[in-house]
Amino acid sequence: MRAPIRRPCTAALALVLGLAQATPGLTQDPGDDWDIVRDRRNKQVMAYLQFSNGLGITVRCLDGSLDAVIGGLPPPVNPEPSSIGISYRPLYMTFRDDEEYGGRWVIAVNDTMAVGLFPAPFARRLREGGALQIRVPDGGGEGRSLSYRIELPRSARHIDEVLTTCDRPLDDPRDDVLGRDENPGLPASIIWERAPRPTFPNNSTYASGFAVISCNTRPDGSLEDCIAESQHPADSRFGREALNATRRARLQVAEDADAPVPVRRVFFTVTFRLM
Repeated sequence: MRAPIRRPCTAALALVLGLAQATPGLTQDPGDDWDIVRDRRNKQVMAYLQFSNGLGITVRCLDGSLDAVIGGLPPPVNPEPSSIGISYRPLYMTFRDDEEYGGRWVIAVNDTMAVGLFPAPFARRLREGGALQIRVPDGGGEGRSLSYRIELPRSARHIDEVLTTCDRPLDDPRDDVLGRDENPGLPASIIWERAPRPTFPNNSTYASGFAVISCNTRPDGSLEDCIAESQHPADSRFGREALNATRRARLQVAEDADAPVPVRRVFFTVTFRLM
């Protein structure tokens, strides 16, 4: 049985803002659109849903940076730490009758919430509506997965508004290149000749973070058509600095430095740490 959508009361806005757990309110017809908040003062637009099983999903554009958040999850049992002070957990999605896909999500300060590394492809799948199953490894205890089955609204007008506010296309063939494994990293056959070395943003309020970048490779090892898929924290400006650094970066074939680099889409993480 799939959990019905419930329309959150004012307290539920704390969930989508990442401040607290939501409290369900009045019932919402599953045929309705996503709820939306437009906060022009803080340059953000959010589309969100809260379900009767406690799960919440948010897609937000914050000053040009897109993020996707799933809340109401069980706390992680075996979080994966990183060198920059954040941790990851795996989440897996099945939309309608498609194959399961997924990968690492960032564990938020509230550890019942997780932030996606590839929010735009996730949002584009959400906008299609219909059945969604979210599988949480160890969600039912160590070694036991927990699955949520929910029904998404058929209307995607508000998801579309968030995507277009962040200048993201409503359809993107690059989503197929990403495939079923959403863990950024170069393929084994390609290595960095000169890795991106970004400048830390001036007047940043954060000491560390990262940006997930996707680019097309060129035979000479340079990169083009790069996009900041996500940045953490969302308002850190790390994505902008990471994109600037890709202009000077170069790749090479792992086993033959003189061979042309195959033309393909690559995904990688650029980390930031204030020394």
